[in-house]
Amino acid sequence: MQLKRSFAQFNTDRVIASYFADNTILYGLDIGAVDGVFINNTYALEIEKEANILCIEANPIYQEPLTRNRKLPKLYAVGSENMDNVDFHVVKVHDHNNLSSVSALSIDLELLESHQKHYKISQYTEKVNVRTIDFILEEWNPVKLDLVSIDIEGTELAALSAWKSLDVYKPKLLVVEANSKKHEKLLVEFLQRKNYKLDNKIEVNLFFTYL
Repeated sequence: MQLKRSFAQFNTDRVIASYFADNTILYGLDIGAVDGVFINNTYALEIEKEANILCIEANPIYQEPLTRNRKLPKLYAVGSENMDNVDFHVVKVHDHNNLSSVSALSIDLELLESHQKHYKISQYTEKVNVRTIDFILEEWNPVKLDLVSIDIEGTELAALSAWKSLDVYKPKLLVVEANSKKHEKLLVEFLQRKNYKLDNKIEVNLFFTYL
């Protein structure tokens, strides 16, 4: 399928669309959806192709706009186990659209240091509820799962490693952000064991397809 507009960084949404036929009724997870529109990997798929995308975001800054912008918002952090009232580290980037790409359950210190060199930032914690991908899918109960886009600032591997039903759903495409070579290597090694191959890489976005 093709998209008329791109909202994603590096045209990632158009690359995602290229993996699916025009008549695909798409079901997907967008984990770390931010406000659901700005540099978002799945917004164009939802508005142009009527894709069914469950959008998940933990950062309180984005919860109200995500609920307003997207059809299926869920306000959770995604992690390796189900927990309530967990500290979520909010990094507010001033004079930069107020959109932080650092906030997470566990801060990526290298990424934080990189931002500190270029922007004025402030940090604080908020209590959030953490849910596993298994819990989220059991709650949603989609008829299938074609796509998972996950960008949760260095905690992607922990969330994916705890996903027991990955072998059941077998989504055609996983799009995972890796902010370092070390993180990329660990993701590739883990997903290879789950019968996924690294099919494409665009900047920090890794495209894995099921074998």
